[in-house]
Amino acid sequence: MKYYAVIDTNVLVSSLLTKKGNSPVVKIIDAIRDSKVIPMYNDEIFAEYTEVLGRDWFGLDKGIVSETLAMIKSRGINCERKPFYEVAISRPKTEPYASDYATIPSQS
Repeated sequence: MKYYAVIDTNVLVSSLLTKKGNSPVVKIIDAIRDSKVIPMYNDEIFAEYTEVLGRDWFGLDKGIVSETLAMIKSRGINCERKPFYEVAISRPKTEPYASDYATIPSQS
């Protein structure tokens, strides 16, 4: 079974910082590598990944960061952000909440 998920930036940072090969964050990255988890991202999310993982004070190996970002791009799905109510539900007589957003695949 495949799972589709937006990967939080903290998961990526923690997976690259941890020394424990069996930690949950490393298992998530392994699942992406094994195509069991398909990362969903958009340009805004990917820019955040790039900016945060590139911070010097983390001391992350630039080559490993580049490989991780390339893996996300090659195994993931670049999506566009649309209001959730346009995708899945409508809320008659109410306005959507600002947090009601879903990430869906781009139509391009």
